[in-house]
Amino acid sequence: ASKTATVTVEDDIAPTVRTQNITVQLDANGNATISAEDIDNGSGDNCQIQSRSLNITNFNCSNVGYNSVELTVTDVNGN
Repeated sequence: ASKTATVTVEDDIAPTVRTQNITVQLDANGNATISAEDIDNGSGDNCQIQSRSLNITNFNCSNVGYNSVELTVTDVNGN
């Protein structure tokens, strides 16, 4: 005799976020743009990373100096 059972597999593990500091130069118009890949320093996940995003990507003359930028990494399961 046999019977079927349902096994639910969950991914509750958030990605590991690793960042690196960078220096960018303003262009001739006084602007600079960065991407998440510029800040990412090998972030990873037990499954697969779906997206990387930054809270700030554009800079201008008013941003000269140190700026804190937040990298958010989301995996394919919404963590």
